[in-house]
Amino acid sequence: MAEKIATREAYGKALAALAEKYPDLVCFDADLAGATMTKYFKAACPERFFDMGIAEADMVGVAAGMSLCGFKPFVNTFAMFAAGRAWEQVRNSVAYPHLNVKVVGSHGGLSVGEDGATHQCIEDFAIMRGTAAVEGAGALILFFRFLPEFGFRKALWYGVFHSISAFCNAGFDVLADTDVGGSLCRYATDPVVNFTIMALIIIGGLGFAVWGDIRHNRRFSRMSVYTRLVILITTVLIFGGAGIFAALEWNNPGTLGVLTPSQKLMAALFQSVTLRTAGFATFDQNALSDISKAVADFLMLVGGSSGSTAGGVKTVTVGVILLAAWSTARGRTSVQIMKRRIPQQAVANASALFILVLLLSGLGAAFLSIADHVSLENALYETISALCTVGLTTGITSSLCAASQIVLIIFMFFGRLGIMTISVGFMAADRAEERVSYAETKIMIG
Repeated sequence: MAEKIATREAYGKALAALAEKYPDLVCFDADLAGATMTKYFKAACPERFFDMGIAEADMVGVAAGMSLCGFKPFVNTFAMFAAGRAWEQVRNSVAYPHLNVKVVGSHGGLSVGEDGATHQCIEDFAIMRGTAAVEGAGALILFFRFLPEFGFRKALWYGVFHSISAFCNAGFDVLADTDVGGSLCRYATDPVVNFTIMALIIIGGLGFAVWGDIRHNRRFSRMSVYTRLVILITTVLIFGGAGIFAALEWNNPGTLGVLTPSQKLMAALFQSVTLRTAGFATFDQNALSDISKAVADFLMLVGGSSGSTAGGVKTVTVGVILLAAWSTARGRTSVQIMKRRIPQQAVANASALFILVLLLSGLGAAFLSIADHVSLENALYETISALCTVGLTTGITSSLCAASQIVLIIFMFFGRLGIMTISVGFMAADRAEERVSYAETKIMIG
């Protein structure tokens, strides 16, 4: 009788055997070689084994690059992380260009019992299907809108491209309308384009964990505290931001001043939504008033929600900081919301992340202002936009010196991977045991 072994162990041994047969086969893992059984591959061909750490998105991107170089990459991690963390890279870097990358997700569904709910995912296939469904619906609406203007082939291409770009909060466009301001400026008064793009941005920016919770718990009161916080904060930021932009820019001829009242409200709403790291624009960002640019900086800094396509420090991060400040002002020692208490470590993590991003933004803006003699407000707009992966600009990027552009490139890379890595590190880190406990001291605050 043949020996019975676990499926993943059989996979690991088979992969190691294939490695000896195919010298161009390479293996990637996310610090899970013992669980995914790629340890057999590592033992057989250590020079072709790459442990990328807790960075699934980066791992898929590197594997895509290796595929372009002629290798046959196998990407291995838990199904939860393959679908939840790296789905955007799988969608855009692997599936879209049809690259030969094998993504292997072990421990699907509820099979990771000992690791708890954070490693369990019954929506891993639904995430991939849901992404295609939402992007497909957006592409179809945009296709019919563009059809009379561009014809079948170009309308189909434009519809698919801009739907994916909006859902993934990328902000890229292929309209090349530089004569009317670039991006979506041509469609500033078009409700179909505006509301379709806004819907895709918001859906992508909420995060799959939130949509999964909404799908399973239809009533708001039954949803998790995290989901309710995301919905409340997102709603306040979108409509609050739109109201502020409408009030400040109503008579500004460079932004909303030339539009009808209903068009002004729509453009203000679009501006508030797109600043949540989407990067589309329907008017010149440099024409914003100084106070409007400050509001835009804050919205870009906040960004979307954790586990979404958006960047920034995330909605709940800022929400926790504000709740902590409110609790302290009321003399409370703990942060409470919706009859639940937020751990002090979560408050410390949120504060540390926000301060780090704010500090980097300020230092980067100072560098740009000194190196290129641009106004500090425009420099801050550029650095926050880069660090939070928004993609909006006041128009100074192309005129910056090479050093300043390199700073923005580094900020964009850090904003996409660094903030996420730090956030994951906060959640996954084992707290070091304090060997020495010092006596407390009193200091003056404020």
